[in-house]
Amino acid sequence: MGGCGSREKELREKVGFSQSDYDYALKKFSKMTKQKPGKTEEYFSFEGFKQYFTENPVLAQKLYIFMRNYGGQNYVDCHTFLTVVDLFTRVSMKLQSQLKNLDIYTLFTLVSLSSPDIMQRDSFNLNNVYKISVSYSNAVKLFKELINMQSDKGDILCHDDDQAPILIINNIFENHSLLNYKAFNDKIKSETPLISKVVKNYIAGKFVNKTLRNQLPILKPSELMNKQLVALLNLSVPWFSKCIAINRIYNYDIDSGQQYNFNILGNSLLQAKGPNMILFRHCQKDKDGDKQDKYVFGYFSPSQWRVSPDISGNKGSFIFSIHPKFKIFSTNGQQQSKFALLVPIITKRQSQTLHSPLKQGPKQPGLGIGGSGYDHHRIWIDGKQLQASRLVDEDKTFQSGSILPDDIHLLNIDLIEIWDLQLSTVAQGTSYFKSTSHQVYFGQDEKTINQNQLRDLIITLNQQQGRNDYRRDTKEFQTSNPLLPINEEEEEKQQPK
Repeated sequence: MGGCGSREKELREKVGFSQSDYDYALKKFSKMTKQKPGKTEEYFSFEGFKQYFTENPVLAQKLYIFMRNYGGQNYVDCHTFLTVVDLFTRVSMKLQSQLKNLDIYTLFTLVSLSSPDIMQRDSFNLNNVYKISVSYSNAVKLFKELINMQSDKGDILCHDDDQAPILIINNIFENHSLLNYKAFNDKIKSETPLISKVVKNYIAGKFVNKTLRNQLPILKPSELMNKQLVALLNLSVPWFSKCIAINRIYNYDIDSGQQYNFNILGNSLLQAKGPNMILFRHCQKDKDGDKQDKYVFGYFSPSQWRVSPDISGNKGSFIFSIHPKFKIFSTNGQQQSKFALLVPIITKRQSQTLHSPLKQGPKQPGLGIGGSGYDHHRIWIDGKQLQASRLVDEDKTFQSGSILPDDIHLLNIDLIEIWDLQLSTVAQGTSYFKSTSHQVYFGQDEKTINQNQLRDLIITLNQQQGRNDYRRDTKEFQTSNPLLPINEEEEEKQQPK
């Protein structure tokens, strides 16, 4: 096959690729050599290589220079190509290289930062690398490349003037303009632990097996959600790489004149079929009231919601801030962790009709995230007055830290979105969901409890409206009627004269 001639069998045995992986890689190599003007087909030039990196042209140049220097020649031959592909994908690691001891994310960062030490394969010493400094601007470029690695159609997902990479670097660098490489490396390992997986799939999808390439779910962008945000989340948590679509199921926008109805919000959460997240936008005015800054934060639940007094969520739940910095606040693993509490608005008349356990638990309606059960929540979204919502920097469930800047604790929310993750059939059955606490769907007992809660709510509403059939589609009640009337006045209107 092109490029390797009679050495094909010997080279395949040497690199240790499977036959299918080797054939695919060799096919790509052959295509790259055809872009090289000249007589030989034993190596490729940059012109041939860059055709596979339309979404990351600058990274392509860095990778090509690394390959060329690694091979010690002014071109890249088949052996060097397969060796470097193996370094980034660990398909076999049969080829001997001092760099094979590096984590994939470390190898990538050194190549992206164009570290001169990474080019010296025979004398490479990580201790020397730790002495270099990483600038804020170069780190932004690195994360821009990571975001573009997740473009499955070859188009540029993140441009130079986009804010997404700045959000994560604001978190990593905090108030610094420079970090030494070790501090930078440790920080990204902590904040974005799935970088190695994204980089591996990126190179493997191009040169080993196209089914391995990164793919983002189908998404219709909104005011708060876009594919760049999903790409950032993809570097930190595994859920978004396992879904085929992300669907918005609720939107509240104060500027539209829409009335805030907490039970419609709660009903949307209850109807989410799998992992879901809720996004909030807070508006902060300066002292003069002239300037208005907008900050975005949210909460992710890997499981379906339940009505108070039951606690929703599990150890896979997390709070996250988006703007002005992207940061995830995971659960702290304590036994008393209380992830989220959904307390609907229940009127006096309904409280006499509803069955236990809905009459138990807290009476103040709202959404409590974190805390110690029924109080001390990290985030509280008030059910009656949205502007009475608040947050704090610490609680007993999630990692501590400021979700919003400048000691903001009283919330002025003007926009809320709820998104439902549609998992692929394969993802629902993977060992990840079976072997950890991240349970996407309830067991039979839990399903019965949740369905009974919804049934009780809908029966009550139907009784008030003279209907006996509670098996109607619950979607009907989300837009026309919430699960519960919003206030006593609405209840009085429904009572017979």
